[in-house]
Amino acid sequence: PTTTVAPTTTVAPTTTVAPTTTVALPTIALLLSLPMDVSAVLSAGPIVNDVRTFAGYGMPKPHDPNQRIPQWEFIVPLGTPVVSPVSGSVINISTLWSDDYSVMIRGNQQGDWLWEVEHVIDVEVNVGDWVEAGQKVATASDFPDKINGVGFGLVELGLLEGGQIPTHHCPLLYVDEAALSSITAELEAIRQENLQRLTSQGLVSDPQNDPYGQACWTHEPMQDIAFAAGSPTTTTS
Repeated sequence: PTTTVAPTTTVAPTTTVAPTTTVALPTIALLLSLPMDVSAVLSAGPIVNDVRTFAGYGMPKPHDPNQRIPQWEFIVPLGTPVVSPVSGSVINISTLWSDDYSVMIRGNQQGDWLWEVEHVIDVEVNVGDWVEAGQKVATASDFPDKINGVGFGLVELGLLEGGQIPTHHCPLLYVDEAALSSITAELEAIRQENLQRLTSQGLVSDPQNDPYGQACWTHEPMQDIAFAAGSPTTTTS
Protein backbone atom coordinates (compact mmCIF):
# COMPACT_ATOMS: atom_id res chain seq x y z
CA PRO A 1 0.00 0.00 0.00
CA THR A 2 1.15 3.51 -0.76
CA THR A 3 0.40 6.81 0.90
CA THR A 4 0.83 10.44 -0.10
CA VAL A 5 3.07 12.21 2.37
CA ALA A 6 1.43 15.22 3.93
CA PRO A 7 3.68 18.26 4.62
CA THR A 8 4.22 19.43 8.17
CA THR A 9 6.19 22.16 9.94
CA THR A 10 9.43 23.44 8.40
CA VAL A 11 12.62 22.34 10.17
CA ALA A 12 16.32 22.73 9.57
CA PRO A 13 17.68 20.68 6.63
CA THR A 14 20.09 17.80 6.89
CA THR A 15 22.52 16.50 4.29
CA THR A 16 22.21 13.13 2.61
CA VAL A 17 25.21 11.04 3.59
CA ALA A 18 26.08 7.39 3.42
CA PRO A 19 25.31 5.51 6.64
CA THR A 20 28.24 5.02 8.98
CA THR A 21 26.81 2.01 10.77
CA THR A 22 28.58 -1.19 9.77
CA VAL A 23 26.19 -3.85 8.54
CA ALA A 24 27.11 -7.51 8.31
CA LEU A 25 26.24 -7.95 4.64
CA PRO A 26 24.46 -11.14 3.62
CA THR A 27 25.31 -12.79 0.34
CA ILE A 28 23.03 -10.75 -1.89
CA ALA A 29 23.25 -8.63 -4.99
CA LEU A 30 24.05 -5.12 -3.79
CA LEU A 31 22.18 -2.11 -5.15
CA LEU A 32 23.61 -0.66 -8.36
CA SER A 33 20.84 1.66 -9.52
CA LEU A 34 17.74 3.50 -8.42
CA PRO A 35 14.64 2.05 -10.11
CA MET A 36 14.38 4.99 -12.52
CA ASP A 37 16.52 7.85 -13.79
CA VAL A 38 16.79 10.53 -11.14
CA SER A 39 15.72 13.16 -13.68
CA ALA A 40 12.23 11.64 -13.64
CA VAL A 41 11.82 12.28 -9.92
CA LEU A 42 13.22 15.80 -10.23
CA SER A 43 10.84 16.65 -13.06
CA ALA A 44 7.86 15.41 -11.04
CA GLY A 45 8.24 18.24 -8.52
CA PRO A 46 6.30 20.86 -10.50
CA ILE A 47 3.58 18.27 -11.20
CA VAL A 48 2.95 17.33 -7.57
CA ASN A 49 3.43 20.91 -6.31
CA ASP A 50 3.06 20.60 -2.53
CA VAL A 51 3.92 16.95 -1.78
CA ARG A 52 7.22 15.13 -1.51
CA THR A 53 8.45 13.11 -4.47
CA PHE A 54 10.35 10.68 -2.23
CA ALA A 55 9.44 8.86 0.98
CA GLY A 56 12.25 7.08 2.78
CA TYR A 57 12.43 3.71 4.47
CA GLY A 58 10.93 3.83 7.95
CA MET A 59 9.13 7.14 7.49
CA PRO A 60 5.94 7.28 9.61
CA LYS A 61 2.78 6.91 7.55
CA PRO A 62 0.75 10.13 7.68
CA HIS A 63 -2.53 8.40 8.50
CA ASP A 64 -0.95 6.37 11.32
CA PRO A 65 2.45 7.44 12.75
CA ASN A 66 2.72 4.07 14.48
CA GLN A 67 3.15 2.45 11.07
CA ARG A 68 6.28 2.89 8.99
CA ILE A 69 6.83 2.98 5.24
CA PRO A 70 8.90 -0.16 4.49
CA GLN A 71 10.25 0.77 1.03
CA TRP A 72 11.50 3.75 -0.92
CA GLU A 73 8.61 5.50 -2.69
CA PHE A 74 9.23 7.70 -5.74
CA ILE A 75 6.72 9.95 -7.49
CA VAL A 76 7.47 10.28 -11.21
CA PRO A 77 5.76 11.53 -14.39
CA LEU A 78 3.37 9.16 -16.14
CA GLY A 79 5.16 6.81 -18.53
CA THR A 80 8.48 6.80 -16.67
CA PRO A 81 10.63 3.72 -17.47
CA VAL A 82 11.48 1.50 -14.49
CA VAL A 83 14.84 -0.29 -14.46
CA SER A 84 16.28 -3.19 -12.53
CA PRO A 85 18.18 -2.08 -9.41
CA VAL A 86 20.55 -5.06 -9.60
CA SER A 87 21.78 -7.72 -11.99
CA GLY A 88 19.96 -10.98 -11.37
CA SER A 89 17.12 -13.33 -12.21
CA VAL A 90 13.45 -12.39 -12.22
CA ILE A 91 11.95 -14.83 -9.74
CA ASN A 92 8.42 -13.53 -9.31
CA ILE A 93 5.91 -11.21 -10.95
CA SER A 94 2.75 -10.58 -8.93
CA THR A 95 -0.48 -8.68 -9.44
CA LEU A 96 -1.17 -6.18 -6.65
CA TRP A 97 -4.31 -4.77 -5.05
CA SER A 98 -3.80 -1.61 -7.10
CA ASP A 99 -4.16 -3.49 -10.41
CA ASP A 100 -0.47 -3.14 -11.20
CA TYR A 101 2.56 -5.36 -10.61
CA SER A 102 5.53 -6.23 -8.46
CA VAL A 103 8.73 -7.59 -10.03
CA MET A 104 11.13 -9.43 -7.73
CA ILE A 105 14.77 -9.97 -8.66
CA ARG A 106 17.43 -12.08 -6.98
CA GLY A 107 21.14 -11.89 -7.68
CA ASN A 108 23.36 -14.83 -8.47
CA GLN A 109 23.28 -16.26 -4.96
CA GLN A 110 21.41 -18.63 -2.69
CA GLY A 111 19.10 -17.39 0.03
CA ASP A 112 15.88 -15.51 0.51
CA TRP A 113 16.91 -11.86 0.03
CA LEU A 114 15.14 -10.22 -2.90
CA TRP A 115 14.97 -6.82 -4.54
CA GLU A 116 11.51 -5.63 -5.50
CA VAL A 117 10.30 -2.93 -7.85
CA GLU A 118 6.67 -2.46 -6.85
CA HIS A 119 3.78 -0.63 -8.51
CA VAL A 120 4.74 -1.02 -12.16
CA ILE A 121 2.80 -1.64 -15.38
CA ASP A 122 3.67 -2.84 -18.88
CA VAL A 123 6.15 -5.40 -17.55
CA GLU A 124 8.73 -6.30 -20.21
CA VAL A 125 10.38 -9.32 -18.55
CA ASN A 126 9.30 -12.82 -17.58
CA VAL A 127 10.01 -15.06 -14.62
CA GLY A 128 13.37 -16.74 -15.22
CA ASP A 129 14.83 -13.90 -17.30
CA TRP A 130 18.26 -12.57 -16.39
CA VAL A 131 18.34 -8.77 -16.20
CA GLU A 132 21.21 -6.33 -15.85
CA ALA A 133 21.21 -3.42 -13.43
CA GLY A 134 19.80 -0.40 -15.26
CA GLN A 135 17.87 -2.50 -17.78
CA LYS A 136 14.27 -1.44 -18.38
CA VAL A 137 11.85 -3.96 -16.90
CA ALA A 138 8.54 -2.04 -16.78
CA THR A 139 6.86 1.36 -16.56
CA ALA A 140 5.95 3.25 -13.39
CA SER A 141 2.39 2.61 -12.26
CA ASP A 142 -0.36 5.04 -13.17
CA PHE A 143 -2.66 3.94 -10.35
CA PRO A 144 -2.44 7.26 -8.42
CA ASP A 145 -3.64 9.02 -11.57
CA LYS A 146 -6.43 6.48 -12.10
CA ILE A 147 -7.67 7.01 -8.55
CA ASN A 148 -7.31 10.77 -8.20
CA GLY A 149 -6.46 12.14 -11.65
CA VAL A 150 -3.31 13.63 -10.18
CA GLY A 151 -1.18 13.46 -13.32
CA PHE A 152 1.74 11.48 -11.89
CA GLY A 153 2.87 7.91 -11.40
CA LEU A 154 4.62 5.92 -8.70
CA VAL A 155 7.25 3.25 -8.23
CA GLU A 156 8.68 1.71 -5.06
CA LEU A 157 11.98 -0.04 -4.36
CA GLY A 158 12.27 -2.61 -1.60
CA LEU A 159 14.78 -5.06 -0.17
CA LEU A 160 13.00 -8.08 1.27
CA GLU A 161 14.17 -11.03 3.34
CA GLY A 162 12.13 -14.08 4.20
CA GLY A 163 8.97 -15.87 3.25
CA GLN A 164 5.25 -15.14 3.15
CA ILE A 165 5.53 -12.08 5.40
CA PRO A 166 9.00 -10.77 4.52
CA THR A 167 11.27 -8.54 6.55
CA HIS A 168 12.18 -5.25 4.87
CA HIS A 169 15.59 -3.54 5.02
CA CYS A 170 16.70 -0.03 4.13
CA PRO A 171 18.19 -0.15 0.60
CA LEU A 172 20.83 2.47 1.42
CA LEU A 173 22.56 0.01 3.74
CA TYR A 174 23.09 -2.45 0.87
CA VAL A 175 24.57 -0.39 -1.96
CA ASP A 176 27.46 -1.66 -4.04
CA GLU A 177 30.58 0.39 -3.27
CA ALA A 178 30.99 1.23 -6.95
CA ALA A 179 27.54 2.85 -7.02
CA LEU A 180 27.42 4.41 -3.54
CA SER A 181 28.61 7.89 -4.50
CA SER A 182 26.27 8.17 -7.48
CA ILE A 183 23.21 6.85 -5.63
CA THR A 184 23.76 9.11 -2.62
CA ALA A 185 24.26 12.06 -5.00
CA GLU A 186 20.97 11.24 -6.73
CA LEU A 187 19.14 11.00 -3.40
CA GLU A 188 20.70 14.31 -2.38
CA ALA A 189 19.47 15.93 -5.61
CA ILE A 190 15.95 14.70 -4.84
CA ARG A 191 16.24 16.00 -1.28
CA GLN A 192 17.36 19.43 -2.45
CA GLU A 193 14.53 19.67 -4.99
CA ASN A 194 11.99 18.81 -2.30
CA LEU A 195 13.63 21.18 0.16
CA GLN A 196 13.64 24.18 -2.18
CA ARG A 197 10.16 23.60 -3.58
CA LEU A 198 8.40 22.85 -0.29
CA THR A 199 10.15 25.39 1.92
CA SER A 200 9.26 28.08 -0.63
CA GLN A 201 5.65 27.21 0.24
CA GLY A 202 6.31 27.14 3.98
CA LEU A 203 6.21 23.35 4.05
CA VAL A 204 8.63 20.71 5.28
CA SER A 205 11.05 18.67 3.21
CA ASP A 206 13.69 17.53 5.70
CA PRO A 207 12.44 16.01 8.95
CA GLN A 208 14.71 16.81 11.86
CA ASN A 209 14.79 13.22 13.10
CA ASP A 210 15.92 11.76 9.76
CA PRO A 211 19.75 11.81 9.87
CA TYR A 212 20.26 10.49 6.35
CA GLY A 213 18.34 13.04 4.32
CA GLN A 214 15.10 11.04 4.13
CA ALA A 215 16.59 7.75 2.89
CA CYS A 216 16.75 5.68 6.12
CA TRP A 217 14.69 6.84 9.06
CA THR A 218 15.95 3.76 10.86
CA HIS A 219 18.52 1.03 10.29
CA GLU A 220 16.28 -1.55 11.93
CA PRO A 221 14.56 -4.23 9.82
CA MET A 222 10.77 -4.13 9.81
CA GLN A 223 7.73 -6.00 8.62
CA ASP A 224 4.99 -4.27 6.66
CA ILE A 225 1.99 -4.30 9.01
CA ALA A 226 -0.44 -3.90 6.12
CA PHE A 227 1.21 -6.79 4.28
CA ALA A 228 1.08 -8.95 7.38
CA ALA A 229 -2.59 -8.10 7.81
CA GLY A 230 -3.31 -9.57 4.41
CA SER A 231 -3.14 -7.07 1.55
CA PRO A 232 -4.50 -8.98 -1.47
CA THR A 233 -1.80 -10.11 -3.89
CA THR A 234 -2.08 -12.67 -6.67
CA THR A 235 1.13 -14.42 -7.68
CA THR A 236 1.56 -14.91 -11.41
CA SER A 237 4.93 -16.62 -11.44
